[in-house]
Amino acid sequence: MYKHRYWLPLIICAALSRGTSAAFDFVNISRIVGGQPAHAFQAPFMVSLQQEGTHVCGGSILTERWILTAAHCVKHKDITILAGTPNLSIKSGAKVFNVQRVVVHCNYNYPQYANDIALIFTKEVMKYSLRIRPIPFIADFVPDGASLKLTGWGALDYNPYADFPTAPTKLQSLSFRSVPYHKCNHLWKDADGVDIGNICAFNRLGKGACHGDSGGPLVYNGNLVGVASFVMPCATGVPDVFASVGYHYDFIRTTINSCKYKSFKTIAAQKLKRLQNYQKKKQMENKDRKAKRTSTKNLVRRRHRQRH
Repeated sequence: MYKHRYWLPLIICAALSRGTSAAFDFVNISRIVGGQPAHAFQAPFMVSLQQEGTHVCGGSILTERWILTAAHCVKHKDITILAGTPNLSIKSGAKVFNVQRVVVHCNYNYPQYANDIALIFTKEVMKYSLRIRPIPFIADFVPDGASLKLTGWGALDYNPYADFPTAPTKLQSLSFRSVPYHKCNHLWKDADGVDIGNICAFNRLGKGACHGDSGGPLVYNGNLVGVASFVMPCATGVPDVFASVGYHYDFIRTTINSCKYKSFKTIAAQKLKRLQNYQKKKQMENKDRKAKRTSTKNLVRRRHRQRH
């Protein structure tokens, strides 16, 4: 059974040659169709993943060093992180952060399109402000019919014959309702890529995610619950699909808290300190043993003198 599925990154549009859109199975989300501009401080946790100064995907700040995005977004080389601005054309007050390492879910794309989630560790600390703040994420699953919010710089419309879609500079926002899994799977014609690791969300025909929204946050009651993954391009009346944060909660928490993802300098410093403490402890033990031996010898000598 053939289905069109698209990852959301903006740059994929360049590959959609005229008359060959059927060559793709999924399209990753590039933009929000039918959304409204977000106000200045609506999503301070939102970041733009950029390549050579061009927006390719969205992401969400979880801590001062960790960003959550979609796994298919981190295939691009030389990614930088732009934070602190809802307007990509206004860099005043915005901050650029470099990527130190990327952690992709070990089962990404196995089965195909599954576990589309990754974490980015920045080289620099992201100092919090009114425009740069983390968003809490939860292990709870989203109830059916829940009111959700997506923000992103994805395309404003979809034209399979255009080389590049119309991309906004201002951050867009759109409300959704969560769709029951069985209904979503039916609308996707029992697509293999839609499973319990996903959240399906829908507004109405003509409104939805599109190229460039990939990796962006799906928010429920102020908490991050989903990561934009793939759509039936675009706003065609079929629910958009997001990687579920609740389903991948253990992966996220383990990655953030695991010492093996600390910097090599930090690990080396910790090992050196442990070695120094061990050596100091051994020196003290040797000193104590030597003192005890000396004390024992002196005691034996005194007793020997007393006898004679």
